[in-house]
Amino acid sequence: MKNRLLGVLLALLFFCHCSNRADVTDMIIKDNLIFTHEECLPDVEDKYVYPITPGTEEWKNIGSREDAIKVFQLPDNILKNISTLGLIRSFLDIPIWWNDYYLSSNTSRIITFNRIYPEYNCNQELFSREDAGEKLIKYFNDMHCDCLEIPEAIDPVKEDDQIREAEKQLNFMAQLAALQVFFTQQKILDQLNHEDRQKVVGMLLSKHEQIQKLTIEGVVDPAAIEVMAFIMYDSKYQPIVAYFGENKSVYENIYLSDLDIISFAKQFIR
Repeated sequence: MKNRLLGVLLALLFFCHCSNRADVTDMIIKDNLIFTHEECLPDVEDKYVYPITPGTEEWKNIGSREDAIKVFQLPDNILKNISTLGLIRSFLDIPIWWNDYYLSSNTSRIITFNRIYPEYNCNQELFSREDAGEKLIKYFNDMHCDCLEIPEAIDPVKEDDQIREAEKQLNFMAQLAALQVFFTQQKILDQLNHEDRQKVVGMLLSKHEQIQKLTIEGVVDPAAIEVMAFIMYDSKYQPIVAYFGENKSVYENIYLSDLDIISFAKQFIR
């Protein structure tokens, strides 16, 4: 079992190289976002920094998942004053939800996300914001794939280093999937007009294609195809409606052909 887990983590290791440290001279701050070349996801100046993180004594004393969820709620005074971008980043930084994401037995990223997001008040607050759709588009547009490169090989003898680095990549993959699946939430879609939806599908398609060009064996974009299909279906785009039929739940449970959905997406954004 240990060898199997290590194998999975090592495969993920070659997905991307996202350094936790960046040269301060390579930092740009714009519109509450902090950009560095080595980080795929822009940081946010007023994000909430959780006081308890894995490895601390407080973390070790958490008795259950329910207790952990309580720890990762934003205090009321911060919840109502933090920026919308800060809410987005605060959710992505929660150190336990993404583990649930990959332990889920569901094949649909959307179903899994719908199970997880209501547990955190940062998401409940986000979906109440009138600018949530606008800020999600901005944040997703501003993330980049420059960090998605094969890292230099780590000494195979240093198993702990390999696992630690692979866990970082696993975290990023879950963050990427969550960013995409945000655009399947009805409260977000209701804020987006047709042009907004075309823009989102275009971004999903562009980033998906960038990832595919890495041609790393076993690496797939975890949610883009499903999310593109969802947005087009919700937009009542006739080719995709005909593809899935009239049962809205069908798309959640059947295999999606990447080539079919990508073809529809290219037509949709024209």
